[in-house]
Amino acid sequence: MATSRFAKVTASSIIVLAASTSGAWVSLLEKGSGHAPQLNNRKPSSRSTHTGGPFVREISQAPSSSKTQSVALSSFSSYVSSLKRSVRSIWSPTSDSQMRHSSSSEEYDVSDMVKSLQNRFRVGDYYVWLYKDSNNQSTSWEKYSIVNVDDDGVVVIHMSTKFSDEEDFVTHHRITVNLADNLKALDCKDSWRLCGFEYRDCEVDDEIVTVNWKQLGIGENVQAFEEKFDIFNMLRPPPPNVDSSGEETRMVKLNRDIIPLVRTNRHGYTKAWYASPEHDQLSGIAVLKDFEEHSFSLIESGRDGADPCAVDVDSKEFK
Repeated sequence: MATSRFAKVTASSIIVLAASTSGAWVSLLEKGSGHAPQLNNRKPSSRSTHTGGPFVREISQAPSSSKTQSVALSSFSSYVSSLKRSVRSIWSPTSDSQMRHSSSSEEYDVSDMVKSLQNRFRVGDYYVWLYKDSNNQSTSWEKYSIVNVDDDGVVVIHMSTKFSDEEDFVTHHRITVNLADNLKALDCKDSWRLCGFEYRDCEVDDEIVTVNWKQLGIGENVQAFEEKFDIFNMLRPPPPNVDSSGEETRMVKLNRDIIPLVRTNRHGYTKAWYASPEHDQLSGIAVLKDFEEHSFSLIESGRDGADPCAVDVDSKEFK
């Protein structure tokens, strides 16, 4: 019974992922898509929590063939080169000596910003978005839950879905994000990588469910995170050299208040609208997004063990 239930959710999840995050997700989920080992082989600390109940074992897996390792090493080398270019672009040094002179202050600044962001990514925090079709009918509910945060600002997020309000959420993917890597990628989404993007595969043997986390890609699917979180908009003051030109603003009604939603050049590719920095509790969280045939809106935020905070958004634009 457990196997068929999971198979139903996994198959249906592909439909939701296709609507929610772009063709990149679909291509990763197609049969035969290549896997690669994680770039960052961090293991969740003891503060990590997992779904599945007392009879669930979880195992992280990644293919170990020499061909896959060669591809991963090549991709990792390219990623390191890209990250170096990104750092130079961020701090815009005018000479090598200036770059060496400022390296310690740069590291301190990023570290300080990561500490600020850790107040926004706490174990037990979660957000729920409701997806609707072009006829305004509810199609699915998506939940992002923070399950682990380490002292270096590496965050593990579980992605869960349900297809009716009466169902329970079922976790199908998890994302591992290094917040410092994201902060350094001021220029574009292509200058950083996720530490891990994995799907949840289950096996049942004598009523014992074993969960195998299997890596998808090499961490290039950063939209899975950035479509829901704009961490630059969570910071006050913003990071240095942030390009605010071309920023769009949309006024909407949220819980009886008229508030601005923002979309910056940096996150413009996601097509999502985020709560502005002035909205302390939700700043940087995606509130609305319109697809060709679907839309999503934030409907709830909260923390495990506490009363949920309902979010009522009127997507109509107010002047």
